[in-house]
Amino acid sequence: MYLLTVENRDCFFPFLIYYANKASFDVLNRYKVVVLEPDFYTDVYAIHTTALAYLSVGEVHPTRAYFKELQKSDLLLKSHQFYDSHYLSLRSEIWQDYIIEIVIPDFVEKGFKGVMLDTVDSLLLNHSSEDVINFINRLKWKFPELYFIQNRGFAIMERTDVDAFLVESTLSSPDSSGCFTVIDFVEYKRVVHKEYFSVDYWDLEDQNGVAAIYERAHALGYTPFVSSRCLTWLPPYAQKNEVESNFSNRAVKNMEDIFKKQSPTLL
Repeated sequence: MYLLTVENRDCFFPFLIYYANKASFDVLNRYKVVVLEPDFYTDVYAIHTTALAYLSVGEVHPTRAYFKELQKSDLLLKSHQFYDSHYLSLRSEIWQDYIIEIVIPDFVEKGFKGVMLDTVDSLLLNHSSEDVINFINRLKWKFPELYFIQNRGFAIMERTDVDAFLVESTLSSPDSSGCFTVIDFVEYKRVVHKEYFSVDYWDLEDQNGVAAIYERAHALGYTPFVSSRCLTWLPPYAQKNEVESNFSNRAVKNMEDIFKKQSPTLL
């Protein structure tokens, strides 16, 4: 399944992950693929590109509307050591059924065309590979028309029925002190005929550093995005009122060219 459709073929930029609520539909329509926070965007039918809803399958944050229900059902495992979230249990099918019967149908009702499955690694920490594979494959079996992206979960990539993979923090990431570091390439076996997206984090004021990450990601065949750690940054190059006015700025024009560059998977 390829995301380059008649509807979105004229978009300027290939990929965006955005978990804030300030972007207009005009801006979002400049991307071929956007991953959004569904609590912030409750009606995305006016987005003509491929809008995917974010879904954490292995952890839940207390701010989620269904947190207390999961807590009552005794599905919460230990809390995450770095984030204010709790690991989730697949040992009963309550969480799986809730996703299938409530969460994803709600995404569809809002107009989303697919789902980005986050925190798959967290599931693998607490469950067998077979349990996680069966869970993910069950989602695709229930919703074959939706586009599913799996974030990480390298050990099970060859066996999960998803449309694409997202590789997060495989080229760069903030360290414990808040400084940004380059990461040695993570070796893993790729699945043939699957699309690969990437997201990495860097100091966004360092345009040379950001450009280097994009070039490295493109060389690896990824459709990349570089952002702030909280993924609330909206690239100015894609904002309608700024693109034209910034054409005279050589650095910005170079960055825009990098953002527009397509990986082989989208061609």
